[in-house]
Amino acid sequence: MRRNYIIIKYLAVLLVSLLTSGTLVAQDLGAPAYSKLTWDHISSVLQDATSASSIGLTTDKKIYVWGTNASYTIHSRFTTATGSAEPLWQMTPYYVPSPSGQTMKKVRIHGNSTTSGYSPPTFFALSESGNLYAWGHNSGLLQNAWTNNGTTYYTDSTRIKRVPVQISILGESNFVDFDVPRKGIDYWIAIGASGKAYHIGYLGVAGTTTAFNALPNPVGVDAGFKYTNVWVSPINTTPFIYLKGNNGKIYYTGVMLPAYNTGVPSLFSYNTPTPTVTPNEQNGNIIVINPREVPFPAGEDIISMKLTKGNSYGYTNYALSASGKAYVTGLWRIWFNRGGRPPYEDYRTYVVAPLKTPPVLDTDYHARFVNSGNIDSLYTLKVFKEVALPPGATKIIEIETPSREDAETQATLVVGDDNKVWWSGTNGAVSRNVISSGNYLSLAYASGFTVNDRCRDVYNAHTTNTLQWNVEAVNYKGASKLFRSADYASGTQLGIVSKTGRGYFAGEMTANTGTGKIFGYEYSYYPVPIANELLANCNPSPGSGGPWSDGPVVPTNTAVGALDCGKTQLTPAPIAGIASQLDLVVTINVSTAGTFTPITVSGSGMTLANDINSVTTGTIGIQTFHIPIRYDGTALGTLNFTIGSAGSCSADLTKSPKKAIVDIWTLDCIPTQGPSLK
Repeated sequence: MRRNYIIIKYLAVLLVSLLTSGTLVAQDLGAPAYSKLTWDHISSVLQDATSASSIGLTTDKKIYVWGTNASYTIHSRFTTATGSAEPLWQMTPYYVPSPSGQTMKKVRIHGNSTTSGYSPPTFFALSESGNLYAWGHNSGLLQNAWTNNGTTYYTDSTRIKRVPVQISILGESNFVDFDVPRKGIDYWIAIGASGKAYHIGYLGVAGTTTAFNALPNPVGVDAGFKYTNVWVSPINTTPFIYLKGNNGKIYYTGVMLPAYNTGVPSLFSYNTPTPTVTPNEQNGNIIVINPREVPFPAGEDIISMKLTKGNSYGYTNYALSASGKAYVTGLWRIWFNRGGRPPYEDYRTYVVAPLKTPPVLDTDYHARFVNSGNIDSLYTLKVFKEVALPPGATKIIEIETPSREDAETQATLVVGDDNKVWWSGTNGAVSRNVISSGNYLSLAYASGFTVNDRCRDVYNAHTTNTLQWNVEAVNYKGASKLFRSADYASGTQLGIVSKTGRGYFAGEMTANTGTGKIFGYEYSYYPVPIANELLANCNPSPGSGGPWSDGPVVPTNTAVGALDCGKTQLTPAPIAGIASQLDLVVTINVSTAGTFTPITVSGSGMTLANDINSVTTGTIGIQTFHIPIRYDGTALGTLNFTIGSAGSCSADLTKSPKKAIVDIWTLDCIPTQGPSLK
């Protein structure tokens, strides 16, 4: 297995940077960051060697794509290096203009699996105004005219869309959320403003639909129930879907037998007797089965979920709350009976993620004897259990798996609110007498490894502590967000966004990393920065995605208006002591259309949610904006907020509220000094 350290590439790019700019860009972690783009989030897929692709949304809400340009999904330029015309790879971020008047808030990528051995991507985006867009390859998931299947899938660039195309579902014109698998099977879920969740594509064993179908509501919800968020498994052979309702609860739908990782204890197939499920629930025909509630502690507001692939031994899923807690369910602890000679004998047990409190056998988790290959015992959580806080952190802001998502390489990374990263699990595949690299991710030397500590890469590390994080992944210090791409062969990748928005990849250095020129099969144990988006010889015709700057780009189309403090509302009403996610509803008399930024919220335990830092309008006049905020449950006092040039307000939340309706407060606000327009 090759493990090149790509020092030559670092030096080459460093020389280019020095020659072109005269100075180096400040770095956050890993090697110097040559790109000056700052990222809100990135979605990436490593489907196969020819189809690795990524899409990213910057902090100033601009879309970039990069990768192998399979089927000319990025641009129509080609190369004849192989003797025939093939799409020219796009090795650095390539700007994709948003439709006029639209500001995007979420992007995703799907590596289509309908064409055997070749998987050109489809790109998706959701705008702040609720419009859904897609472009790239259409495998039939979009109900649009373009397609690129058949014998011309590789060479025909005329039927591929390279700019966003608006799509609609069952007449709904606005949407609040969507999600799509990175690879594996073709389906996706979108939630309309009506609160209905729609599905198209693969259903599971029951088959495939070619039309959008509304999913049923959970049993027992009231007439006002709406779905608000959706998360799907990034790669699987059947849909695994989590939905959130406007009642704050999380629901699971998909295959329900066996269901080792769902966090729904009634679906845990190791129970005796076997759980009762309908034939549709067993097959995963999600358009006719009712999603089941996933239990979380009362009052806990789940705002993000990270789902994994897994195998026959089970797999691990994660959840994050608004209060800064993380939860884990599924494969949790494993014991290998490998035999062999020292020092390998000690590599037998690992814990995927330490818990805040010890789990209770049969109540919280199940232990089973496997006796298959090298695996003897598996310990599987039946419910979502709270993850232990890492040392020095007061909250967990991110959780992800850096592994190949199978029982022999499962691991977890968490990021604390101090931006330190901690690791638990195993970093190598275990065989009888050999420990081989499983995920190519470096932790560097840190205390906590049970054997074989050395000053070198520790790819064969593992942890056994069930209640404490004791291995800091020091090479990732400074991270804010982590994301996975799908696996290819024996490799894997971890994507990183730093606390200042810089983008990095660790693992297999393919085209979807955007790290500039690559040479053969390379792996990096350390974060490699996304390359300079203006690197001409690797970035043909990038377009004008914005100015070159040292930090987050402030939009130039600044909106002007006057904030009416007396019409401010909070919905639903915050309940002291209970963490939740709310909407801050503000009314502004807009005199100049554009973007109000920055938005700030402070006091009473409230902060901005969903990484929102601006709101945009294309029209003038009196308008209402809904801004998501998180409430951590602390005592209610004074709430302060600023909406760009529109001004600032403060409100005393200890006073009796004016209740416009049952769960919306009209706040008694007074104007305060707003930001300077200079």
